[in-house]
Amino acid sequence: RDALYYFSLTCLQNVRDILKVLEEEYQSLFGRRLTLGRLGEAIISPRCPDRGNCGKYDKNIAASVYVEDDIQKLVRLQSIMA
Repeated sequence: RDALYYFSLTCLQNVRDILKVLEEEYQSLFGRRLTLGRLGEAIISPRCPDRGNCGKYDKNIAASVYVEDDIQKLVRLQSIMA
C-alpha cells in the first residue's frame, strides 16, 4: 500500500512540474495564461480525469492547479488510512 501511495504521489508531482513549465513557456510565448480550456493548443488530445457528476472543471483554471489539488487529496487520504 505504501509503494502505491508513493508511486501515485511521484506521478502527480511529475505531472504538476511538467505542467508548470509548460504554462510558463506558453505565457512567455503567447502573453496569456495556459488554462484548461487552452490546453489543446499545447498538448495533442489532452485528457481530464472524470470527477463524477458533482465535480466540474473550470476551463479558466490552469491544469497544474487541479493536479496540485489532487496531490493534496492524496496526502489527506494517506493520513486517514495510516
